[in-house]
Amino acid sequence: MSYIVTRAPHGKGAPAPVPPLREDGARFDFAMAYAGGSRICWADDVAGLVAALAGVYEYEAMGPQDALVARIRTAIRAQVLVQAEWVSEAMLNGDFGRCTEVERGVLTGRRDRQPRGWSTDLLGHDYWSAPVPLVLVTTGWWAEEHLMPVGEPGAIHWLNPLTDDDLLDSMEDLGLITCWATTE
Repeated sequence: MSYIVTRAPHGKGAPAPVPPLREDGARFDFAMAYAGGSRICWADDVAGLVAALAGVYEYEAMGPQDALVARIRTAIRAQVLVQAEWVSEAMLNGDFGRCTEVERGVLTGRRDRQPRGWSTDLLGHDYWSAPVPLVLVTTGWWAEEHLMPVGEPGAIHWLNPLTDDDLLDSMEDLGLITCWATTE
């Protein structure tokens, strides 16, 4: 695995990014814009993209458990950033004030454990119906007997760090990254 991170061209009329080349003169197979579009990672494989997101250069040398922990930490960091952004927007547009005290606690609470127990539907699921969407990480429910929360479409957004592809796909769904395969 190898990857290179470059600054993305910015500003009106900025030129398209120039893909760097590998030591052998070939192009990298994958690219990913991240950090608000300010950075581009060029990588041989998706593990290189995840390594850049996780800030762990030796990611590919990690065992499966350590790599999963790195992906979970990356997902939780993304969760905290997105949730904070959505709560800030909701404070400005008045939606946060329409939340119940319990919902506000869930939205602004700690993330060392995924939130649970705010309200239960007839099947025993936590049900999210607040006017502010909730961002959750799927691995918070793996070893639990607690059922995964549900809600109206768009009420809950999931980050899934199970595999490299799952993490990248779920981060792309939230608009945090943009990935593409490079072409010769």
